[in-house]
Amino acid sequence: MCANQKSVSWITSSVLDALKCRRRAERKWRKTKPKIDRQLFNPVRNDTNKLVNRTKADHYNRLIVDNVDIPKALFGTLNALLGKTQNVPYPKEGDLNSANILNTLFSIDKINKIHSGLNPVFDSICCIRLLECTL
Repeated sequence: MCANQKSVSWITSSVLDALKCRRRAERKWRKTKPKIDRQLFNPVRNDTNKLVNRTKADHYNRLIVDNVDIPKALFGTLNALLGKTQNVPYPKEGDLNSANILNTLFSIDKINKIHSGLNPVFDSICCIRLLECTL
């Protein structure tokens, strides 16, 4: 594996050996270009691809089965498999425009207006039940 490639947890020594063998056969075929080298390269390539796919599938199946009772780890694994990343765009420090927009959405006047529109009977029933629960 090259130094600039990120290491992946599913690569085993047998996968590395198969990748080296495939690359060796491919270099020979591309260098000499006869049909016999191409015919020798194709099954090596196919076997290597099958091994890589099987190894990856086994690894991720094992991760999913091991984390079936741990939702955070399970969904983290699934999101990694699906290529989903969490990029939460937080506002920049000192971004007054964004702060002012949020202030208009959640102003005290707006909250008071919503509260005044609620049914007063409902409010008193909720308060009585809340008091009963705390006693």
